[in-house]
Amino acid sequence: VLEEIVRAEDPRPLVESYLPQDTLYLSGEKVYLGAHLAHDPGVRIILSLRDQEGSLWLSTEGKGLQRVTKSLFQPLTTQNGLKRDNMYSVIQDADGAIWANSLEEGVTRIKDDRVEFWEFDTPHVGVALIVSMFKNKEGELFAGLLGRGLNHFDGNTWRTYSKGNAPEIFEEETPEAYFEDREGDFWIGTRNRLFRRSASSDDFAEVVDSEGGRVSKAVVIDEDYKHRIWFGTHTRGLFRYQEQKLQHVP
Repeated sequence: VLEEIVRAEDPRPLVESYLPQDTLYLSGEKVYLGAHLAHDPGVRIILSLRDQEGSLWLSTEGKGLQRVTKSLFQPLTTQNGLKRDNMYSVIQDADGAIWANSLEEGVTRIKDDRVEFWEFDTPHVGVALIVSMFKNKEGELFAGLLGRGLNHFDGNTWRTYSKGNAPEIFEEETPEAYFEDREGDFWIGTRNRLFRRSASSDDFAEVVDSEGGRVSKAVVIDEDYKHRIWFGTHTRGLFRYQEQKLQHVP
């Protein structure tokens, strides 16, 4: 139902039928409260997040983070605390803090109106560029660096993710897509390859298709009710993982 609403050109009739009238949701580039327009940012929205209080957080191209609540619209930009106005991923941790990243200026954490920053320095390169963020089911936070692998927040600072073979296998990779399936396996799609770590192992292994081909630039990973894992890619279309086999779907 919600997918239908999001894709509808005029979502109001569907909202009136299926959702409570005090529900905030995103349709295209506009935010609705029930059947009524609540906010039109007028810019490209990169990602959206619904937090624990029901507010919507929008990461935008050139307009920073925008928070929409049922009673208040609050933009967060370089004018009131951010270091960049181009924001990408936005997630919420177990403590209710909002995390977001810009490409050039590291990671921002917003908690109780306090804004904190982290920059990722890498040897011989300087400040690393951050392209993605992810929170797993246990509440751990991850960040993908452009050509510099996978980082992990240890509660105090961001460090190279050191579990198992992760430092070596992701050393020159750019993690972009993440997913934990119902079996507890952890999937990461990078710009070059697709990796899987089973729930019973600490090590990641590359997953190739049934013909031995690499799966690059996976941007969306999800699981259906039959426990099949689906991968949407920029380069080779759609793939399906079923019965330990990864197949291209024409």
